[in-house]
Amino acid sequence: YDVDFMLGFYNYTKAELRKKFWFVLFWFPGSKKKGLESIVRCSEKGTFTRLVAKMSLIDIYNINSETEKSKKITDSLLVCYPKSRFILWSKVRYFEKEKKYKKCAETYEALSNSYQKAKYGDYNMLNTRLKQIEFLKKSKQNSKITSIVEKFGTCKECLMNDRNKKICRDINRYSEK
Repeated sequence: YDVDFMLGFYNYTKAELRKKFWFVLFWFPGSKKKGLESIVRCSEKGTFTRLVAKMSLIDIYNINSETEKSKKITDSLLVCYPKSRFILWSKVRYFEKEKKYKKCAETYEALSNSYQKAKYGDYNMLNTRLKQIEFLKKSKQNSKITSIVEKFGTCKECLMNDRNKKICRDINRYSEK
């Protein structure tokens, strides 16, 4: 069943490419339905690629607005891997699709905290903190933004690192709003 993941992904991708570039790839066969069936089969019965198939299904379902299916898989994976950033990213994409901005902000905070603990996670920590601020703003939780800006908008370590300066400035701009 593990081979079903690659065959399903291949079939699904071919169908998607054909849909987008029909004028060039009109002769390029591929079945989105068969591809999806193969990926689902792998996610249920695969040995080595089961997890990858499930992660792929989460994204496919989100893209196709089948968010309840996406949420079901995400929640089941979070039980097994509660600190997985891969799954947290899937979770935040689900919340974005559903326009659950408060939940987006909470999930970005969890991602940021996770990156903060990583040895070389400063760039991702700042990016996810910035996303947290953006979703706090969308969910009208402006009072929380000030403390985040004070803590992360002017940190000296960021100012020493050219790559992080722009993100720190972007975070700091929220103190002006």
